[in-house]
Amino acid sequence: MTTEQNTMDIAENRADIDSNSMAIATNSSNISMNSDNISTNADNISTNGMAIETNSDAIAVNTTGVSENRTAIASNASNITANAARIGLAETSIRANADQIVRINEDIADLSSGLAAVASLPDMYLSPNAKWSAAGGVGFYGDDVGVGATLAFRGNDNWAFGASVATAGEDATGKLQIRYEGF
Repeated sequence: MTTEQNTMDIAENRADIDSNSMAIATNSSNISMNSDNISTNADNISTNGMAIETNSDAIAVNTTGVSENRTAIASNASNITANAARIGLAETSIRANADQIVRINEDIADLSSGLAAVASLPDMYLSPNAKWSAAGGVGFYGDDVGVGATLAFRGNDNWAFGASVATAGEDATGKLQIRYEGF
């Protein structure tokens, strides 16, 4: 090998060394930057690990809450079914009560007529020498008007017997009477 070849080889080696030195410097800078990035990533991984743990705890709490809600929903569904049955019974009772109120109102109207009829019943009265007597009467209660009549008969000096009838509206009433007088 010649001096000239050696000089060229040395120059080429120098250029390669310089190129390698620059590449090594770039690699050192990249290694340093990668070390910083690895440290940042390690911090982020740690932060993410804590966040994952917090989320895991929250998921466990939510899982418990969902389970409790399922139980409460099942209980509420059962209560709704029971309440629907009670409401059905209440509606039936309300209808029955409404029907009974109508019947009671009809009965009250009948009683009103009956009271007018009773008010129209005349008293059984015979004067001391009378063998019989007839009496009539008119009675009122509210808007109802009653008409009544009584017939009385003397059985003897001490006893008298009578029958009375009265009517108001569609209702009728009556009574039998016995009277004793001791003179």
